[in-house]
Amino acid sequence: MDAQVSVSEGPLDVTGYAGWRRGATGSDIGSERWAGASVSWWLTKQVALTFSGGRYPSEILQGLPSGGYLTLGIRIAAHRPVVPRVRSIGRPLYQIDDGGGTLRFHLPDAETVAIVGDWTGWQPTPLQRAPGGSWTLDVDLGSGVYRFNLVVDGERWIVPDGVPAVDNGYGGQSGLLIVP
Repeated sequence: MDAQVSVSEGPLDVTGYAGWRRGATGSDIGSERWAGASVSWWLTKQVALTFSGGRYPSEILQGLPSGGYLTLGIRIAAHRPVVPRVRSIGRPLYQIDDGGGTLRFHLPDAETVAIVGDWTGWQPTPLQRAPGGSWTLDVDLGSGVYRFNLVVDGERWIVPDGVPAVDNGYGGQSGLLIVP
């Protein structure tokens, strides 16, 4: 399990992360925790002074040990990366009722819709067709920020219209679902 938080204020960008891995009972692999942070101070729109430090976990498959790091550097970019601002889309994607929750999306022309996200391990979970061109899924999500995409007709990965999106690190985008 791991989490990351990024905040930008004025010339500063701050990112922190933390993680935890529990070793399997009866194995030689123990539990492990890691954390770190990075601070960038933008001197101009293209140049930042960056400091980061923390601990990283062992790499079990390759047998590499955990460790720590400290870095200081100068970042040169075509432009300062934009940290997305999440805005309301006017209607909730996730409605909580009677102890459970329902995700709802409006895709009237779709034949099939599935959702992939960090809570599904990025494996497709089918949504059910509802009246009026909506697609729903009953799912119990705790408070937090979740990344997801919809898989339409088995082939197109999309971020639904009106949903805030962030870079997915693979040249595309993922939608943000915020559960209060």
